[in-house]
Amino acid sequence: MQNYHACQQLEQKLLDSRANVSQLMERVQTLADVDQRDRQNFERIRVLEQERDDLRATLMTTERSLRTTTSALADATASLAESDTALAAAKVELETRESIRTELDKLKAELEAAQASREEYRTSLSKAKKELSGVKLELKQLRADQDHAAPHTLKENAATAAADTSAASGSVPEKLSRRRSRKMSHSAPKASGEDGGSGVLKKLDGARPKKSRHAANGDQTEDERKEPADHTTDDLLKSGEHTKSKSHSKDKDRKERGREKHRGKDHGEGKQKDKAQRV
Repeated sequence: MQNYHACQQLEQKLLDSRANVSQLMERVQTLADVDQRDRQNFERIRVLEQERDDLRATLMTTERSLRTTTSALADATASLAESDTALAAAKVELETRESIRTELDKLKAELEAAQASREEYRTSLSKAKKELSGVKLELKQLRADQDHAAPHTLKENAATAAADTSAASGSVPEKLSRRRSRKMSHSAPKASGEDGGSGVLKKLDGARPKKSRHAANGDQTEDERKEPADHTTDDLLKSGEHTKSKSHSKDKDRKERGREKHRGKDHGEGKQKDKAQRV
């Protein structure tokens, strides 16, 4: 009986030990599963750490590129500001050049107008010079004719030359011509007698400066060429007065004038040419 009871106890203990073994096996399996999960988690942690390191490196690279981009953006902003300043200066310079070009065009137009007026003035001046030369030649011829003509024809020649000169020059008004003709008519009777004849002769032949007879054509000065034709008319009117005085002089005065004319012929021609130059 005791052995039976001991066997039952041993069986019971065997059953309990088997149950404990199964529990222990379950616990070992659980521990193995936990260990497997831990290993997987550890691998995941390592992968995550690697990803974290990669992300850190990427972040650092991104930060560097961002800094570089920020610096480049600052440089671009500065260059853009400089470009804006240069563009504003270029606009101002362009406006200045446009204004200068406008002023230059105006000056060119004024210069062209001045040149055109200058050409017109030169043309009119050349025409006036030609007319004055013709008047001078006529006056010279008239005075040469007066020196060699008879006393009764001097008055007619002087009047004709005065009319031609006033018509050619066109600068003596009608009133002035009539006034001078009246003056000539009033002053003509006063020149009679020996004193009047000798005074006329002195005016014509006596007080003439000595100059070369070749100076009448080529040696005229610029001021003498620019003198108006009014002086020519005045001289012709004066010569008309002289001719009237001569017409009222006596035969004795005519003879004396002829002798003095022969004596001072060369001298008189020099004065006439000089006077033609001054005209």
